[in-house]
Amino acid sequence: MAVASGPPADPDIVHRTAVVIDGHLDLPTDHADPAWDGSVDGRAQIDLPKMERGGVDAAVFAVFAWQQSDTPDEDARAVATGRAKLEAVERMIARNPARIGLARSASELEGHSRSERRSAVLSVLNATVLGRDAEQLDAYYARGIRQVGFVHAGHNAFADSSRPMAKNGDGATRWGGLSPRGRRLVGQLNDLGVIIDVSQLSSAALRETIGLSRSPVVASHSAVRKLVDSPRNLTDDELRLIAQSGGPGAGGVINIVAFSAYLRAPPPSHAADLQRLREKYRAPDDAALASLPEATRNAYNAEYFALLRALPRATVADLVDQIDYVVRLVGVEHVGLATDFEHAGGISGFSNAAEAPNVTRELLARGYTATQIGQIWGGNWLRLWRDVESRRQAQQAAQNE
Repeated sequence: MAVASGPPADPDIVHRTAVVIDGHLDLPTDHADPAWDGSVDGRAQIDLPKMERGGVDAAVFAVFAWQQSDTPDEDARAVATGRAKLEAVERMIARNPARIGLARSASELEGHSRSERRSAVLSVLNATVLGRDAEQLDAYYARGIRQVGFVHAGHNAFADSSRPMAKNGDGATRWGGLSPRGRRLVGQLNDLGVIIDVSQLSSAALRETIGLSRSPVVASHSAVRKLVDSPRNLTDDELRLIAQSGGPGAGGVINIVAFSAYLRAPPPSHAADLQRLREKYRAPDDAALASLPEATRNAYNAEYFALLRALPRATVADLVDQIDYVVRLVGVEHVGLATDFEHAGGISGFSNAAEAPNVTRELLARGYTATQIGQIWGGNWLRLWRDVESRRQAQQAAQNE
Protein backbone atom coordinates (compact mmCIF):
# COMPACT_ATOMS: atom_id res chain seq x y z
CA MET A 1 0.00 0.00 0.00
CA ALA A 2 1.06 3.61 -0.41
CA VAL A 3 1.70 5.55 2.78
CA ALA A 4 0.18 9.00 2.97
CA SER A 5 2.54 11.90 3.53
CA GLY A 6 1.81 15.28 5.06
CA PRO A 7 -0.72 15.99 7.82
CA PRO A 8 -3.09 13.21 8.87
CA ALA A 9 -6.27 12.99 6.83
CA ASP A 10 -9.56 13.74 8.53
CA PRO A 11 -11.36 10.36 8.84
CA ASP A 12 -14.80 11.95 8.58
CA ILE A 13 -13.92 13.72 5.33
CA VAL A 14 -12.31 10.59 3.88
CA HIS A 15 -15.38 8.53 4.76
CA ARG A 16 -17.83 11.07 3.32
CA THR A 17 -15.81 11.34 0.12
CA ALA A 18 -15.81 7.59 -0.53
CA VAL A 19 -18.77 5.83 -2.12
CA VAL A 20 -19.34 3.38 0.72
CA ILE A 21 -20.85 0.08 -0.43
CA ASP A 22 -21.69 -2.94 1.70
CA GLY A 23 -21.17 -5.68 -0.85
CA HIS A 24 -23.39 -8.35 0.71
CA LEU A 25 -25.97 -8.51 3.48
CA ASP A 26 -29.35 -10.03 4.23
CA LEU A 27 -32.64 -8.49 5.32
CA PRO A 28 -33.79 -8.09 8.94
CA THR A 29 -35.79 -11.00 10.27
CA ASP A 30 -38.99 -8.92 10.36
CA HIS A 31 -38.78 -8.03 6.64
CA ALA A 32 -41.87 -10.13 5.88
CA ASP A 33 -44.03 -7.97 8.17
CA PRO A 34 -46.03 -5.63 5.89
CA ALA A 35 -45.21 -2.81 8.32
CA TRP A 36 -41.45 -3.18 7.75
CA ASP A 37 -39.95 -0.65 5.39
CA GLY A 38 -36.46 -0.06 6.80
CA SER A 39 -37.28 3.45 7.99
CA VAL A 40 -37.19 2.78 11.74
CA ASP A 41 -33.95 2.86 13.73
CA GLY A 42 -34.58 -0.38 15.56
CA ARG A 43 -32.68 -3.49 16.60
CA ALA A 44 -31.72 -4.43 13.04
CA GLN A 45 -28.11 -4.15 11.90
CA ILE A 46 -29.23 -2.48 8.68
CA ASP A 47 -31.92 0.17 8.23
CA LEU A 48 -32.05 3.60 6.63
CA PRO A 49 -31.22 5.61 9.79
CA LYS A 50 -28.12 3.49 10.41
CA MET A 51 -27.04 3.71 6.76
CA GLU A 52 -27.41 7.48 6.94
CA ARG A 53 -25.50 7.82 10.23
CA GLY A 54 -22.77 5.50 9.01
CA GLY A 55 -22.38 7.14 5.63
CA VAL A 56 -23.23 3.88 3.83
CA ASP A 57 -24.20 4.85 0.30
CA ALA A 58 -25.37 1.46 -0.94
CA ALA A 59 -26.18 -2.02 0.26
CA VAL A 60 -26.21 -5.14 -1.89
CA PHE A 61 -29.25 -6.93 -0.47
CA ALA A 62 -29.32 -10.69 -0.93
CA VAL A 63 -32.52 -12.35 -2.13
CA PHE A 64 -31.57 -15.48 -0.25
CA ALA A 65 -33.02 -18.82 0.82
CA TRP A 66 -31.42 -21.68 2.72
CA GLN A 67 -30.65 -24.69 0.57
CA GLN A 68 -32.78 -27.61 1.68
CA SER A 69 -33.23 -31.10 0.28
CA ASP A 70 -33.56 -31.49 -3.48
CA THR A 71 -37.33 -31.86 -3.89
CA PRO A 72 -39.99 -29.93 -5.84
CA ASP A 73 -41.60 -28.80 -2.57
CA GLU A 74 -38.34 -27.41 -1.20
CA ASP A 75 -37.55 -25.74 -4.52
CA ALA A 76 -40.96 -24.05 -4.44
CA ARG A 77 -40.34 -22.93 -0.86
CA ALA A 78 -37.02 -21.34 -1.88
CA VAL A 79 -38.72 -19.52 -4.76
CA ALA A 80 -41.38 -18.18 -2.39
CA THR A 81 -38.76 -17.07 0.15
CA GLY A 82 -36.86 -15.22 -2.55
CA ARG A 83 -40.01 -13.52 -3.78
CA ALA A 84 -40.84 -12.31 -0.26
CA LYS A 85 -37.38 -10.78 0.18
CA LEU A 86 -37.51 -9.12 -3.23
CA GLU A 87 -40.88 -7.62 -2.37
CA ALA A 88 -39.56 -6.39 0.99
CA VAL A 89 -36.75 -4.42 -0.67
CA GLU A 90 -39.21 -3.02 -3.21
CA ARG A 91 -41.51 -1.97 -0.35
CA MET A 92 -38.63 -0.17 1.42
CA ILE A 93 -37.83 1.76 -1.76
CA ALA A 94 -41.47 2.57 -2.57
CA ARG A 95 -42.16 3.98 0.92
CA ASN A 96 -38.92 5.98 1.20
CA PRO A 97 -38.28 7.37 -2.29
CA ALA A 98 -36.49 10.48 -1.05
CA ARG A 99 -34.06 8.39 1.03
CA ILE A 100 -33.27 5.33 -1.10
CA GLY A 101 -33.54 4.18 -4.70
CA LEU A 102 -33.02 0.98 -6.63
CA ALA A 103 -29.69 1.01 -8.47
CA ARG A 104 -29.82 -0.93 -11.73
CA SER A 105 -26.43 0.31 -12.93
CA ALA A 106 -23.18 1.68 -11.55
CA SER A 107 -24.00 5.16 -12.86
CA GLU A 108 -27.43 5.07 -11.20
CA LEU A 109 -25.83 4.19 -7.86
CA GLU A 110 -23.34 7.04 -8.20
CA GLY A 111 -26.17 9.41 -9.10
CA HIS A 112 -28.06 8.46 -5.95
CA SER A 113 -24.91 9.05 -3.91
CA ARG A 114 -24.41 12.52 -5.34
CA SER A 115 -27.98 13.42 -4.37
CA GLU A 116 -27.44 11.96 -0.86
CA ARG A 117 -29.88 9.11 -1.40
CA ARG A 118 -28.99 5.57 -0.42
CA SER A 119 -29.03 2.78 -3.00
CA ALA A 120 -30.35 -0.75 -2.80
CA VAL A 121 -28.66 -3.18 -5.18
CA LEU A 122 -30.45 -6.49 -5.62
CA SER A 123 -28.54 -9.76 -5.62
CA VAL A 124 -29.30 -13.47 -5.36
CA LEU A 125 -27.56 -15.93 -3.07
CA ASN A 126 -28.54 -19.53 -3.84
CA ALA A 127 -29.84 -19.60 -7.41
CA THR A 128 -32.56 -22.05 -6.34
CA VAL A 129 -34.67 -18.93 -5.68
CA LEU A 130 -34.69 -18.38 -9.46
CA GLY A 131 -36.29 -21.77 -10.03
CA ARG A 132 -34.73 -25.14 -10.71
CA ASP A 133 -33.64 -24.14 -14.21
CA ALA A 134 -33.25 -20.41 -13.43
CA GLU A 135 -36.45 -19.90 -15.40
CA GLN A 136 -37.23 -16.72 -13.43
CA LEU A 137 -33.87 -15.07 -14.21
CA ASP A 138 -35.23 -12.69 -16.85
CA ALA A 139 -38.11 -11.63 -14.59
CA TYR A 140 -35.70 -11.01 -11.73
CA TYR A 141 -33.42 -9.02 -14.01
CA ALA A 142 -36.35 -6.84 -15.05
CA ARG A 143 -36.98 -6.12 -11.36
CA GLY A 144 -33.35 -5.13 -10.79
CA ILE A 145 -31.23 -8.18 -9.91
CA ARG A 146 -27.63 -7.38 -10.85
CA GLN A 147 -25.55 -9.99 -8.98
CA VAL A 148 -26.03 -13.75 -8.59
CA GLY A 149 -24.32 -16.28 -6.34
CA PHE A 150 -25.01 -19.89 -7.33
CA VAL A 151 -25.00 -21.64 -3.95
CA HIS A 152 -25.08 -21.19 -0.21
CA ALA A 153 -24.37 -24.00 2.27
CA GLY A 154 -25.19 -27.19 0.42
CA HIS A 155 -25.00 -28.42 -3.15
CA ASN A 156 -27.88 -27.50 -5.45
CA ALA A 157 -28.99 -27.98 -9.04
CA PHE A 158 -26.42 -25.46 -10.27
CA ALA A 159 -23.16 -26.18 -8.48
CA ASP A 160 -21.25 -27.73 -5.62
CA SER A 161 -20.93 -25.74 -2.41
CA SER A 162 -17.79 -25.30 -0.32
CA ARG A 163 -19.93 -26.60 2.58
CA PRO A 164 -21.82 -29.81 1.74
CA MET A 165 -24.83 -30.35 3.98
CA ALA A 166 -25.19 -33.91 5.30
CA LYS A 167 -28.75 -33.13 6.43
CA ASN A 168 -29.62 -32.69 2.74
CA GLY A 169 -27.90 -35.93 1.78
CA ASP A 170 -24.88 -34.15 0.28
CA GLY A 171 -21.68 -36.04 -0.40
CA ALA A 172 -18.33 -34.29 -0.72
CA THR A 173 -19.32 -33.33 -4.28
CA ARG A 174 -22.38 -33.67 -6.47
CA TRP A 175 -21.26 -32.32 -9.83
CA GLY A 176 -17.51 -32.06 -9.48
CA GLY A 177 -17.93 -28.29 -9.99
CA LEU A 178 -20.81 -26.78 -11.96
CA SER A 179 -23.77 -28.75 -13.25
CA PRO A 180 -24.85 -28.44 -16.90
CA ARG A 181 -27.48 -25.94 -15.66
CA GLY A 182 -24.78 -24.03 -13.80
CA ARG A 183 -22.56 -23.81 -16.86
CA ARG A 184 -25.49 -22.50 -18.86
CA LEU A 185 -26.25 -19.95 -16.14
CA VAL A 186 -22.74 -18.49 -16.41
CA GLY A 187 -23.40 -17.59 -20.04
CA GLN A 188 -26.87 -16.25 -19.31
CA LEU A 189 -25.52 -13.91 -16.61
CA ASN A 190 -22.75 -12.69 -18.91
CA ASP A 191 -25.33 -12.02 -21.63
CA LEU A 192 -27.49 -9.98 -19.25
CA GLY A 193 -24.59 -8.04 -17.73
CA VAL A 194 -25.18 -9.50 -14.27
CA ILE A 195 -22.21 -9.84 -11.91
CA ILE A 196 -21.30 -13.43 -11.07
CA ASP A 197 -20.63 -14.06 -7.38
CA VAL A 198 -18.26 -16.96 -6.60
CA SER A 199 -18.51 -16.87 -2.79
CA GLN A 200 -19.68 -20.18 -1.29
CA LEU A 201 -18.70 -22.24 -4.38
CA SER A 202 -16.48 -25.29 -4.06
CA SER A 203 -12.95 -24.76 -5.33
CA ALA A 204 -13.69 -26.80 -8.47
CA ALA A 205 -16.90 -24.85 -9.15
CA LEU A 206 -15.12 -21.52 -8.57
CA ARG A 207 -12.38 -22.43 -11.03
CA GLU A 208 -14.87 -23.65 -13.63
CA THR A 209 -16.98 -20.50 -13.27
CA ILE A 210 -14.00 -18.20 -13.77
CA GLY A 211 -12.85 -20.28 -16.72
CA LEU A 212 -16.24 -19.98 -18.43
CA SER A 213 -17.11 -16.37 -17.58
CA ARG A 214 -16.41 -13.71 -20.19
CA SER A 215 -16.52 -11.06 -17.45
CA PRO A 216 -14.67 -10.58 -14.16
CA VAL A 217 -16.30 -12.01 -11.04
CA VAL A 218 -16.75 -11.00 -7.41
CA ALA A 219 -16.43 -12.96 -4.20
CA SER A 220 -19.17 -11.00 -2.47
CA HIS A 221 -18.49 -12.06 1.12
CA SER A 222 -15.35 -14.11 1.76
CA ALA A 223 -12.06 -14.05 3.64
CA VAL A 224 -8.55 -15.56 3.57
CA ARG A 225 -7.91 -19.28 4.12
CA LYS A 226 -4.24 -18.65 4.97
CA LEU A 227 -5.30 -16.58 7.98
CA VAL A 228 -8.32 -18.63 9.11
CA ASP A 229 -8.63 -22.21 7.90
CA SER A 230 -12.33 -22.38 7.03
CA PRO A 231 -13.87 -23.96 3.92
CA ARG A 232 -15.70 -20.65 3.44
CA ASN A 233 -12.41 -18.79 3.05
CA LEU A 234 -10.38 -18.52 -0.15
CA THR A 235 -6.94 -19.96 -0.84
CA ASP A 236 -4.18 -17.81 -2.26
CA ASP A 237 -4.61 -19.49 -5.66
CA GLU A 238 -8.35 -18.72 -5.61
CA LEU A 239 -7.70 -15.11 -4.63
CA ARG A 240 -5.34 -14.77 -7.59
CA LEU A 241 -7.83 -16.38 -9.98
CA ILE A 242 -10.56 -13.96 -8.93
CA ALA A 243 -8.23 -10.98 -9.28
CA GLN A 244 -7.25 -12.14 -12.79
CA SER A 245 -10.80 -13.00 -13.91
CA GLY A 246 -12.08 -11.34 -17.05
CA GLY A 247 -8.67 -11.27 -18.71
CA PRO A 248 -5.97 -8.60 -19.08
CA GLY A 249 -6.93 -5.09 -18.05
CA ALA A 250 -9.91 -6.27 -16.02
CA GLY A 251 -9.91 -8.20 -12.79
CA GLY A 252 -12.35 -9.32 -10.16
CA VAL A 253 -12.91 -8.17 -6.58
CA ILE A 254 -12.75 -9.97 -3.23
CA ASN A 255 -15.07 -8.46 -0.62
CA ILE A 256 -13.64 -9.20 2.82
CA VAL A 257 -16.58 -10.01 5.06
CA ALA A 258 -17.05 -8.68 8.61
CA PHE A 259 -17.99 -12.14 9.91
CA SER A 260 -16.21 -13.09 13.10
CA ALA A 261 -15.73 -16.82 12.47
CA TYR A 262 -13.95 -16.16 9.17
CA LEU A 263 -11.69 -13.41 10.51
CA ARG A 264 -10.40 -14.83 13.81
CA ALA A 265 -9.39 -18.45 14.31
CA PRO A 266 -10.90 -20.06 17.42
CA PRO A 267 -8.57 -21.02 20.29
CA PRO A 268 -7.39 -24.67 20.46
CA SER A 269 -9.79 -25.30 23.33
CA HIS A 270 -12.74 -24.76 20.98
CA ALA A 271 -11.93 -27.91 18.98
CA ALA A 272 -11.80 -29.91 22.21
CA ASP A 273 -15.16 -28.47 23.29
CA LEU A 274 -16.71 -29.44 19.97
CA GLN A 275 -15.28 -32.95 20.23
CA ARG A 276 -16.80 -33.38 23.69
CA LEU A 277 -20.14 -32.15 22.36
CA ARG A 278 -20.03 -34.66 19.50
CA GLU A 279 -19.24 -37.44 21.94
CA LYS A 280 -22.04 -36.39 24.28
CA TYR A 281 -24.60 -36.72 21.46
CA ARG A 282 -22.87 -39.68 19.79
CA ALA A 283 -22.64 -37.74 16.54
CA PRO A 284 -19.06 -38.11 15.25
CA ASP A 285 -19.84 -36.50 11.89
CA ASP A 286 -22.50 -34.44 10.11
CA ALA A 287 -24.22 -37.50 8.71
CA ALA A 288 -24.67 -38.93 12.22
CA LEU A 289 -25.90 -35.55 13.45
CA ALA A 290 -28.45 -35.37 10.64
CA SER A 291 -29.83 -38.77 11.64
CA LEU A 292 -30.55 -37.76 15.25
CA PRO A 293 -34.19 -37.27 16.31
CA GLU A 294 -35.26 -33.66 15.82
CA ALA A 295 -35.49 -32.88 19.56
CA THR A 296 -32.00 -34.29 20.16
CA ARG A 297 -30.61 -32.41 17.18
CA ASN A 298 -32.16 -29.17 18.45
CA ALA A 299 -30.55 -29.73 21.87
CA TYR A 300 -27.19 -30.30 20.18
CA ASN A 301 -27.59 -27.12 18.11
CA ALA A 302 -28.44 -25.07 21.22
CA GLU A 303 -25.18 -26.15 22.88
CA TYR A 304 -23.23 -25.74 19.64
CA PHE A 305 -24.35 -22.15 19.12
CA ALA A 306 -23.68 -21.36 22.78
CA LEU A 307 -20.07 -22.43 22.19
CA LEU A 308 -19.89 -20.19 19.12
CA ARG A 309 -21.26 -17.18 21.03
CA ALA A 310 -18.64 -17.70 23.72
CA LEU A 311 -15.75 -17.34 21.26
CA PRO A 312 -13.74 -14.09 21.28
CA ARG A 313 -15.31 -11.77 18.71
CA ALA A 314 -13.26 -10.52 15.78
CA THR A 315 -12.47 -6.81 15.63
CA VAL A 316 -12.11 -4.14 12.98
CA ALA A 317 -8.35 -4.71 13.25
CA ASP A 318 -8.87 -8.38 12.31
CA LEU A 319 -10.94 -7.28 9.32
CA VAL A 320 -8.22 -4.94 8.11
CA ASP A 321 -5.55 -7.59 8.70
CA GLN A 322 -7.34 -9.62 6.02
CA ILE A 323 -7.59 -6.60 3.73
CA ASP A 324 -3.84 -6.07 4.17
CA TYR A 325 -3.17 -9.68 3.19
CA VAL A 326 -5.21 -9.48 -0.03
CA VAL A 327 -3.70 -6.11 -0.94
CA ARG A 328 -0.19 -7.55 -0.62
CA LEU A 329 -1.15 -10.64 -2.62
CA VAL A 330 -3.14 -9.21 -5.54
CA GLY A 331 -3.27 -5.42 -5.16
CA VAL A 332 -5.56 -2.82 -3.62
CA GLU A 333 -7.63 -2.61 -6.82
CA HIS A 334 -9.09 -6.07 -6.15
CA VAL A 335 -10.40 -5.61 -2.60
CA GLY A 336 -13.86 -4.65 -1.35
CA LEU A 337 -15.94 -4.90 1.83
CA ALA A 338 -19.11 -6.68 2.94
CA THR A 339 -20.77 -7.40 6.28
CA ASP A 340 -23.25 -10.29 5.98
CA PHE A 341 -25.40 -8.29 8.42
CA GLU A 342 -28.63 -10.01 9.44
CA HIS A 343 -26.97 -13.38 8.72
CA ALA A 344 -24.58 -13.62 11.70
CA GLY A 345 -22.24 -10.97 10.32
CA GLY A 346 -20.88 -8.13 12.42
CA ILE A 347 -17.75 -7.73 14.52
CA SER A 348 -16.62 -5.68 17.48
CA GLY A 349 -16.52 -2.08 16.29
CA PHE A 350 -18.56 -2.81 13.16
CA SER A 351 -21.70 -4.47 14.42
CA ASN A 352 -24.18 -2.42 12.37
CA ALA A 353 -24.20 0.01 9.45
CA ALA A 354 -23.84 3.08 11.68
CA GLU A 355 -20.34 1.91 12.70
CA ALA A 356 -18.91 1.81 9.15
CA PRO A 357 -16.65 4.87 9.78
CA ASN A 358 -14.61 2.75 12.22
CA VAL A 359 -13.28 0.77 9.27
CA THR A 360 -12.16 3.96 7.55
CA ARG A 361 -10.35 5.04 10.72
CA GLU A 362 -8.49 1.73 10.92
CA LEU A 363 -7.54 1.87 7.24
CA LEU A 364 -6.16 5.39 7.72
CA ALA A 365 -4.22 4.25 10.78
CA ARG A 366 -2.63 1.51 8.65
CA GLY A 367 -1.40 4.05 6.11
CA TYR A 368 -3.97 3.68 3.35
CA THR A 369 -4.57 6.86 1.36
CA ALA A 370 -7.98 8.45 0.84
CA THR A 371 -7.91 7.23 -2.77
CA GLN A 372 -7.19 3.66 -1.72
CA ILE A 373 -9.91 3.75 0.93
CA GLY A 374 -12.33 4.91 -1.74
CA GLN A 375 -11.30 1.95 -3.90
CA ILE A 376 -11.79 -0.54 -1.06
CA TRP A 377 -15.12 0.82 0.16
CA GLY A 378 -16.81 0.83 -3.23
CA GLY A 379 -14.69 2.06 -6.10
CA ASN A 380 -13.33 -1.35 -7.02
CA TRP A 381 -16.75 -2.99 -7.03
CA LEU A 382 -18.20 -0.13 -9.12
CA ARG A 383 -15.34 -0.54 -11.60
CA LEU A 384 -16.16 -4.25 -11.83
CA TRP A 385 -19.85 -3.51 -12.37
CA ARG A 386 -19.10 -1.02 -15.14
CA ASP A 387 -16.83 -3.59 -16.79
CA VAL A 388 -19.55 -6.27 -16.70
CA GLU A 389 -22.06 -3.79 -18.13
CA SER A 390 -19.74 -2.62 -20.90
CA ARG A 391 -19.01 -6.19 -22.01
CA ARG A 392 -22.71 -6.85 -22.34
CA GLN A 393 -23.13 -3.67 -24.41
CA ALA A 394 -20.18 -4.59 -26.64
CA GLN A 395 -21.62 -8.05 -27.23
CA GLN A 396 -25.03 -6.63 -28.13
CA ALA A 397 -23.42 -4.13 -30.53
CA ALA A 398 -21.47 -6.93 -32.21
CA GLN A 399 -24.64 -9.01 -32.60
CA ASN A 400 -26.44 -6.06 -34.21
CA GLU A 401 -23.75 -5.42 -36.82
